Amino acid sequence: MSGNDQPEPSVKSLSRERKRKELVVIEYELNEIVDKKLKKAQKPVMANPDRSEIVHVEEKDGIHLLGLECSVGTYLKNKMLGLYPSFKSANINEQTIISLSYNYPKGQSTLFDYASQWRDLQSLFPTQKYNINQYDNIKSILAPVISSYKAGKSSSFNWLVIFRKIKALQVTYNIEANEEHEEENFCLFFIESVMNLQKYHPYLFEDNVKISEWDYICKLWAPVMERLFICSGLRLTWGETKLSIDDTDAKYDLKVDLRTLHDETVQRYSKEIDTSVLESAKGGPNVQKYQSNHYKLMIKRKTIIDTYIINGFDVDDIDFVQICGLDIVISNLRLSAPGLYIGNERFYGSVTRCDI
Repeated sequence: MSGNDQPEPSVKSLSRERKRKELVVIEYELNEIVDKKLKKAQKPVMANPDRSEIVHVEEKDGIHLLGLECSVGTYLKNKMLGLYPSFKSANINEQTIISLSYNYPKGQSTLFDYASQWRDLQSLFPTQKYNINQYDNIKSILAPVISSYKAGKSSSFNWLVIFRKIKALQVTYNIEANEEHEEENFCLFFIESVMNLQKYHPYLFEDNVKISEWDYICKLWAPVMERLFICSGLRLTWGETKLSIDDTDAKYDLKVDLRTLHDETVQRYSKEIDTSVLESAKGGPNVQKYQSNHYKLMIKRKTIIDTYIINGFDVDDIDFVQICGLDIVISNLRLSAPGLYIGNERFYGSVTRCDI
């Protein structure tokens, strides 16, 4: 071995050197991860216009109540600006949405100083309930079904007798043979669905059984909704999805459980047009969950109405559906004054156990 030759490193020294390099690499990677997290945490938020100097915002709705020195839209907008600092980061030029479905002191009614002001507002924009009297003919169709119930007979006997009557009427009022029987056929289908629910899924009517919202959707409401919209030219999209026309999703990331869509073909490309929305919850949701779903649906409905108006359609109000277990609520949102959207409950129904 010459004087310039270095002794060959031992296996032990090579192992130490390899471990040292591995630690250097690991340290480098950890530093990169930490740097990225720090940069993300310190990422400057997009500056919002400084609205701290804004004292008063004037709306153009023109709706006035006794005791208010300004319009309803102006009052609510400035009330929100004063109560919630986070509201100042929103676009103060956006329209005002009010839900009159709640009585004082619930919901937005607490923003007013007096209960009388809320009642006056409800009187100005009364609820447009559905006219269920137009379906009186269905009562006569169901008369033989009701009369077939035999007191003193067992539940299984009466269930079978009534079920056979329903199936026989479905043949008479077959939608495939005559589309004019659409309403009668849907009513019969709904009764059949509830009867099957009571016989094969009785636990859905129990309060002490843990049930999810999708138990109700899959076993009752999805088949009923799909049947309701058959031959309507609309299709239903289930699962949490965003509106195809929604510009609010980018800010709030709001999704709904069901969208009703109308498909159009524009220059050989398929285009979805949202027409309504539905939100669901399990039976007996807490107030926060119910109101959260309710106001989320109102925001979605406003977006749909705005899109129709922008595109030149004469549509200023649309209904939406809220399901809570076996309860169903149908509400309406209407552009009632410039920049002021009013929501009202139109229908409430509940599917209950029937002792056949």
